Amino acid sequence: VGDWTVDFFVRRNSSSSNEGKRVPEYRLWALLPHTLLIIVGLLLFGIGFNNKLGWPVEVVGGVGVYYVANAAAGGILQTYIIESYFTKAVHGIALFNLAKCVMAFAAPFLVPEWAFKGFTKAFVVQAVATAALTLATLAVLIAFGAKLRRAQRMVSSA
Repeated sequence: VGDWTVDFFVRRNSSSSNEGKRVPEYRLWALLPHTLLIIVGLLLFGIGFNNKLGWPVEVVGGVGVYYVANAAAGGILQTYIIESYFTKAVHGIALFNLAKCVMAFAAPFLVPEWAFKGFTKAFVVQAVATAALTLATLAVLIAFGAKLRRAQRMVSSA
């Protein structure tokens, strides 16, 4: 999906200012469907578990969709890091993995008490927070990613 998305944007923008060259921010557009699938997975699991809709909804529809979309999103983000910060790619991937591990470790300690009173509320809040943070980050990186690289004087693959 990522390569098809990049090819689509290169063809669409071939006459614009980048003269048909590939830009690392084109990869970020491939995250939009995965973001929606992550949100759907969280909602299916939380609502399905709370309303006892059965294991196919919870496990296949909720957890399965969430983990597949989350794994794909991680791969797309790592590719973006490598293409954006070519000379610092190893450091960027290490920082990405550190942040991912710290968040996974810290999450259980930061769960508020009301989250234990109902799965629906907890997973709806998590889905809304995921949507807001992911879409805001994508909007900033798509709009200003190239300017950030130029300001940092980073060599990119574009």
